[in-house]
Amino acid sequence: MNKRPNAVRVRELIGIFLLCLSGVFLSLYMLKIRDFEIKDALLLFAFCILSFFGSHLLFAYIKREHVCFLYLILFCELFLRSTVYGRFDFFEYTILEAKSERVSFFVDTKVNLIPLSTIGRFFSLSLLSREFIVNVLGNTLILTPIPIALYASTREKKHALAYGVLLTLILSLTAELLQLFFMCGSPDVDDLILNTLGGVLGAVAVKAVLVLKQN
Repeated sequence: MNKRPNAVRVRELIGIFLLCLSGVFLSLYMLKIRDFEIKDALLLFAFCILSFFGSHLLFAYIKREHVCFLYLILFCELFLRSTVYGRFDFFEYTILEAKSERVSFFVDTKVNLIPLSTIGRFFSLSLLSREFIVNVLGNTLILTPIPIALYASTREKKHALAYGVLLTLILSLTAELLQLFFMCGSPDVDDLILNTLGGVLGAVAVKAVLVLKQN
């Protein structure tokens, strides 16, 4: 059995290193970001570049579907972890353990169950404001890659995009329920709406690319 040339092994190691490094960049962005600034844009840009070159180096030896599936799993894990990690303002008790006064205070001040009320408040601000970019565009685009990655990671393409949108909805709902259960962050039905809209946009983007390829 012939061994791979050393150059091939080095290329694989470099690809793995770049992908791991890009994962670290994404983790830092999702877990530590407070306000979207220029440094955050540069961090995301670095993540995209490192992921591109890392994937390019590895695709010659690993099936593209496997890489996309691993990316999908990593992205889902990071998203769910980021919903509770570092939000310790109401993280001392779960909603089942806290006193009724504390639960009432959390629900009254942090939880929103009225559709479009939070979105409407942010749309009253400047579309270039930090609050609008982070809360509206951020919540819309954060799960957009899910349908794309699911479509790219499966050979059964027929219902992949629909399942991708459904997975986006499930992930977002899980995130909001985790925040409610651990009384952290701000559980908001509008986050669910924006996250799911982002999944729909991802599916539409794939459809548009497929239509352009056929023409």
